[in-house]
Amino acid sequence: MPDDPQVLRIGEWRVDPDVDELSRGGQTIRLEPRTMRLLLYLAAHAGRVVDLQQLLDEVWPNVVVTHSSVYQAVAELRRILGDDREHPCYIENLPRRGYRLIAPVAPWSGADIAARSDVTQAATGSSQVTSGPIPARLQPVSAGPDEASKTANEAVAAPPPLPVGRSRRSAVLGGITVAVVIVAGLGVGLFWTSHLAHRGGTSSPASEVIVQSPHSIAVLPFADMSEKHDQEYFADGLSEEILNLLARIPNLKVIGRTSSFQFKGRNDDLRSIGERLGAAYVLEGSIRRAGDRVRVTAQLLNTRDGVQLWSNTYSRPFGDVLELQDEIAGGVARALEIAVRSDTGEARGSSNSEAYDLYLRGLQSLEKNDWEGLEHGANYFQQALDLDPKFAEAATQLGRMQVLEADFGLAPVATTYERARRNLETAIRLDPSSGVAHSWLGWIYMAYDWNWATANTEMQEALRLAPRDPVVQLCAARLAMALGHWDEAIRLLTSATTRDPLFPDLYHNLAETYLRVDRLTEAEAAERHVLDINPTYASAPAVLSKILLAEGRAADALEVITARQQDTSQRPEMLAIIYHALGREADADVQLATLTRRYHDEEAAEIASVLAFRGHADEAFRWLDRAYSQRDPWLYFIKVDPNFKNIEADPRYRALLRQMNLPE
Repeated sequence: MPDDPQVLRIGEWRVDPDVDELSRGGQTIRLEPRTMRLLLYLAAHAGRVVDLQQLLDEVWPNVVVTHSSVYQAVAELRRILGDDREHPCYIENLPRRGYRLIAPVAPWSGADIAARSDVTQAATGSSQVTSGPIPARLQPVSAGPDEASKTANEAVAAPPPLPVGRSRRSAVLGGITVAVVIVAGLGVGLFWTSHLAHRGGTSSPASEVIVQSPHSIAVLPFADMSEKHDQEYFADGLSEEILNLLARIPNLKVIGRTSSFQFKGRNDDLRSIGERLGAAYVLEGSIRRAGDRVRVTAQLLNTRDGVQLWSNTYSRPFGDVLELQDEIAGGVARALEIAVRSDTGEARGSSNSEAYDLYLRGLQSLEKNDWEGLEHGANYFQQALDLDPKFAEAATQLGRMQVLEADFGLAPVATTYERARRNLETAIRLDPSSGVAHSWLGWIYMAYDWNWATANTEMQEALRLAPRDPVVQLCAARLAMALGHWDEAIRLLTSATTRDPLFPDLYHNLAETYLRVDRLTEAEAAERHVLDINPTYASAPAVLSKILLAEGRAADALEVITARQQDTSQRPEMLAIIYHALGREADADVQLATLTRRYHDEEAAEIASVLAFRGHADEAFRWLDRAYSQRDPWLYFIKVDPNFKNIEADPRYRALLRQMNLPE
């Protein structure tokens, strides 16, 4: 076949834009024109990260659509290409940043596919993305100089002008992305190989048996027994709402959702579940929904011997689901001989069945643990609130989703935080007893306003209203960490683990706190426990590497951070300090230059952190000034980062804390 400069080879596919066709091995697929435009735009920027706004502007010009349209289009393109989301060969998802085409791109010539980059290239953050020139009509408009070829001093001596647009969000929060908040994830989808040998004799808490309280219960996700098996969202939502009702009973210890839902779809032995969760009882059940009718079966089991204490079956119209939840919670409490309070609050739920259904769909969408689920969840909660403006829980969920969208750079920061503030204030007006709403409003005052006094007022009110809620305790602990109140942070996080023992965010934040106060053995055990619970937890490799560095184990830190991961965005930052610790200054300089080139307009504080670790105080403070001007949402956690210990004695550090109203 003669060469055709208009036809591309992308990975194993022949791409013909003129007829919107892909072909491979005798198979031909016709793409929708917009899907082809999406593929071509990614190909024109092969090897470079393209954010959501760029895709909306270029692929959906003059069309009003949400980020959800991008997520769906990329997912469909991946499906057509036969790509694996966990181990991508074509389109890489970089959480909080965008997408990157990683397959080789070249004009079609019938030649063999270019070889993939080797392990060394992957470890240094480089990718082989072309095997020949890209046709002129696909060339990017501009592609600035390759700063990686400059020396590190040239790359970092003077920060470039402040950009216009969104900034990349650090994965400091790890798993507070979606499943928990959220959470999990935000940890957020890094592939992590957990086979690394455990060294140094630190024990992992993963196998520890938690002491069971006699009045303790875990609510396992109910099974969807509907004919079409399309009611999983309703089954999960019903389970979570019953869990929340039971959590209001003062004398009952209810295991948090994150831990209970770890057993979804599994057939673990009841005794094992009880030991892992510290639960004397489990509530499990099933739902069957047909039209407007719902049939729910629930049973309460003793985890020690499997004896059934209580069971019941309910058949109701969907509009009566709130009363059904109350009846199940009441039945459980009576079986355990625990008094139930009657003040469950009129603001709970919605009398509008369509709004409540959308709300449950929103909760279920967060199970994806990624930013697509975050966007879909926010859309569902907004629709629910549009149908029922008095739906306090929908306002709370929408508010916290918007906090996370702003925190991770998925939407314009200032306007999104303000929308979140309005929704959370609405939720509190509708339901003043919502501890969760107060905690996320406090988060805005902490991370965005740097108004520590008001943040503390909101967090204390949240703890008063929901003292046993693990997410509320985690939010309050984050404030304590930001202020440098280490003992308080450890107390809150440790308390939360007794009710949510498989919630990785708790141990991740414990690890960061222990690291900051040089309790390194405990820090390593906590971070390894994070990986035991969730081997794909986003920030765990970076924090574990920092702990190993502090222990003087730089070679082990290098092994951790260069293990295969889905998202390598944190590698340049960590490799720059690990290579420095190993005395490999040339390699460290390359990584620092890469970090600066890629993220100078998004991660000023992280660049400052690397420079501080390496002892370059003047450059570090120039980047900290830039982070302050950008209102970098990571900056509120400056006291937690151990790298800044090297410059804490500098008067400029104390001056920055005063600018942020942080106690010195």
